[in-house]
Amino acid sequence: MKCGICDNSENNKMYEAQEMMFGYRDKFTYFQCSKCRCLQISKIPADMTKYYPLNYSSFSQTLPSPPTNPIIKLLKKNRDNYAIFNKGVIGKLLCAIFPYENLHRLSRAKLSKNSRILDVERAAFYMFLEKLV
Repeated sequence: MKCGICDNSENNKMYEAQEMMFGYRDKFTYFQCSKCRCLQISKIPADMTKYYPLNYSSFSQTLPSPPTNPIIKLLKKNRDNYAIFNKGVIGKLLCAIFPYENLHRLSRAKLSKNSRILDVERAAFYMFLEKLV
């Protein structure tokens, strides 16, 4: 399998998992890239509506509204930039007071301002990981 992130196709580790949320028990093959460590599905099903129906939980959740206060926006931006890129004195202070561990984990991925990230629903990801262990 060829990694969709870094194009590596050598020594990738394969995994198999079953769909368990809806009880179809369809099997899917995933692989983890040996180079960039990205975990990805080998072949995306042609029809995803079977697994993501209109009443799927992520479709009904509302995101918190972003702050409207420009000072709060600036402070959050500084904190988040430090959490990911480890740069900025103000961001460092804000991270110490108001840590955002999920963003801090991204700092290990060596991202740049031009990096693109796919946000995976946490619950589905953890259910997948439980099947691997």
